[in-house]
Amino acid sequence: MSDEEDASSDPQKYTNCKLCKSYVGKSVSRVKCSLCNIVIHTKCFESLSKIVAIDKENGHCITCESSLDASKKSPTTLVRENVFFQKQVSLLEKLVNELETVNKLQKEKLETQTSARIQQPSYADCLKTVSKKSVDVFIKHQGPEKVKFDKVLEKIRKDVNPVELNVQINSTKILNRGVVVKCANDSSCDKLITKLKSSLGSDYSVEKSQKWNPRLYVRGAGKNVSTMEDKDLIDNILILNGFDIEMYANQIKVVKRFDYKYNCNFIIEVTSALRREILSNCNGRIYVDWSLCSCSDHLIVRRCFKCSKFGHLSSKCISNTQICHTCSDNHFSKDCNSDHLKCINCIEYAEGNKSSNIDINHYAGDEQKCIVYRNRLKDLRDRIDYGS
Repeated sequence: MSDEEDASSDPQKYTNCKLCKSYVGKSVSRVKCSLCNIVIHTKCFESLSKIVAIDKENGHCITCESSLDASKKSPTTLVRENVFFQKQVSLLEKLVNELETVNKLQKEKLETQTSARIQQPSYADCLKTVSKKSVDVFIKHQGPEKVKFDKVLEKIRKDVNPVELNVQINSTKILNRGVVVKCANDSSCDKLITKLKSSLGSDYSVEKSQKWNPRLYVRGAGKNVSTMEDKDLIDNILILNGFDIEMYANQIKVVKRFDYKYNCNFIIEVTSALRREILSNCNGRIYVDWSLCSCSDHLIVRRCFKCSKFGHLSSKCISNTQICHTCSDNHFSKDCNSDHLKCINCIEYAEGNKSSNIDINHYAGDEQKCIVYRNRLKDLRDRIDYGS
């Protein structure tokens, strides 16, 4: 191969460089293959000679050189190479078939496992199908004198025979203000109310407990929300979040507002349907005036700051003893210097159930550890109408 050629000696070779693709002019030095006439700049040839192998002695590029080498081989060698390549192709085809079979088996196994997982109900699903919503009957004393409701419950169990009345009762519970009997259905509830009214007389009120509407705590509203009229705030919420005013205007009311320096939080009471729309369809976020606010269920378990027990406030407390909610000793919580946490509610719960496995080493009302608090919270949720 000649290293340099004059462009005028071969006017047909005014073409582009095979490597850099740029035009090869008349005055530009170049090299070319004597067989396929590939044209390459001399600079490209020198810089990329390690990548594009060129036979300078015979004037052949690597592609043409390979073709010439193949033509020089003997027929026997070519036959052997052909047989070798055929065996390689056969082995590759066999490998592909095996991989396709394995892939098919894996897909069938995955489909079987997925189908079994879908068809088999989870433990939570089983609980949902078994559990039924109870209907509560509330028995309250109407006289001026104080009564012990454990005695009232004892009298109820003595006078009422569930088998004779054919009533299904889930559980009974003594509260500070009365006794709650949880019936399995409305029919059992009505029968029990009729029986208890005749048995207990006029000193007690016996009625079906009405469930409360859920309440939502709205955080992050603007400062101006604190001065809005209730109706204007309700219209603001319904319009900005795409709710039908005629449908939902009577399903929401403003309960309380908390005015802070830069913003305003507030509590709204809604129906179960509107709650579901806000928490599920709106992902717990609603527009209020100039802000996008977060919403969550508002559940408060009352705890007395005098006796540290649940179900009443200190203004209604009948205890004569001040109990610290941190260590359960007889002093104000603000004066406590103890390093040992003890919950008075869990102490009494453990004694009443004669159990030594109850954790009492926490402050009263600990949301994570206090079993009495969790039970009261569950009772509170049971009394709220969350819909079906």
